[in-house]
Amino acid sequence: MTTKAGPPGAGLTELLVSAAIVGIVTAVSVPVFYSYVHGGALKAGAEELVGLMNLARSVAIKDNTRVCVKRDRAGSNRVRLLIAHADPCAAAASFYGAHGRGFDSRIDAGGWITLQNNVTVTAASADVVFTALGAAVPGGTYTVSKNARTLSVVVAPTGRVSITP
Repeated sequence: MTTKAGPPGAGLTELLVSAAIVGIVTAVSVPVFYSYVHGGALKAGAEELVGLMNLARSVAIKDNTRVCVKRDRAGSNRVRLLIAHADPCAAAASFYGAHGRGFDSRIDAGGWITLQNNVTVTAASADVVFTALGAAVPGGTYTVSKNARTLSVVVAPTGRVSITP
């Protein structure tokens, strides 16, 4: 006895169930992926600021001078490293990248370094100054934000730089 099989392939019901499952998985995963991408951009911006802080500290130690990490007061994504023996945050200080110092193509004519990923940098405290011994006077906290999310870049008085939520 032989049985007759139906036509090969999936029926309409199976196709609709498969499409519904794909739709549900997509609806759940897109917001998670979006959050992951923006969180990564924020973390990258904070790590870039930490790298600039560590660069300022190493320049201060190497050149036996003081380096001020000055942020753009407009609350933008720009910082610059000002170098001077007495008051590096003063307007007369030279900036990192002037006179052949520095290597970064992002340094513009005024010495401003633009952070990538469109992050915004703000700070409640004064600009951080690194001494020739690598200490930060005063220590401070910079807030890096993007799309209503924030991370803090904390500069301890010892000169250690870290990222905190």
